Amino acid sequence: MNPTSVLRPPYIAYFRDFSRFRSWLWAAAFVASILVHAFVVWRASVYVPRVHEPEVRVDIRMIEPERPVPPPPPPPQKIIEPPPPPPTKPTPKPPKDVPRPAPPLPVLAAPPAPADAPAERVVAVQPPPAPLPPIDAPPPPPAPPAPPAPAPVAPPPENYDALINSFGREVGKLFESNQKYPAVARTRNQQGSLELVFEFDNGQLVNVTVKQSSGFSVLDNAAVEVGRKMKLPPFPGSLAHRKFSFVLPVNYRLQGS
Repeated sequence: MNPTSVLRPPYIAYFRDFSRFRSWLWAAAFVASILVHAFVVWRASVYVPRVHEPEVRVDIRMIEPERPVPPPPPPPQKIIEPPPPPPTKPTPKPPKDVPRPAPPLPVLAAPPAPADAPAERVVAVQPPPAPLPPIDAPPPPPAPPAPPAPAPVAPPPENYDALINSFGREVGKLFESNQKYPAVARTRNQQGSLELVFEFDNGQLVNVTVKQSSGFSVLDNAAVEVGRKMKLPPFPGSLAHRKFSFVLPVNYRLQGS
């Protein structure tokens, strides 16, 4: 026995001989095997199991509407008969009037015969009296003359001095509310008293002048400027149509002096 045949079986040598695969039959079988395997793999990858959709059936039935049940008839009402009226008692018949005999008429005595009656008096008819002449009525008395109209009461004469004084006090109050101490005079310690003259004509402020100076022009000019710029109160009475003037005293005092 050949020892090499035991160690190497004959089929090994058969497979080692690659020259057998060169034949066209083996090549065709190999390609067909590859195509079959490729088709099987592709088919398995794209295979989608078919899902059987459940069959839906719809039963349509026409349902007749329920007829309304008629209401039950009302129970028969018992007719209650009214009780029979009680028997009326027979009314007794009034007794028949028995005619009574009429009483005898009284016998009147005949009146005595009158004595000789006087003859009737015959009065002659007189004609109606003649109408009297009309009497003229006296004329009515003349109406009394109307009383004379009262003479217009003249208004009392105005006290111009009192009106001017009242107007001057109002102007003084407004002047104090608008008065300002000049800063220059305050730094220089200037103070004093002065008198301003206000002149008016027909409701207009004509001029404001210094009648008596305070000794400092700064204070005098400040007072004149305030008097010309402030708003005046309304004129009382007839001062709005007159020409007048008044004097207004003005004081400039520093605090603590």
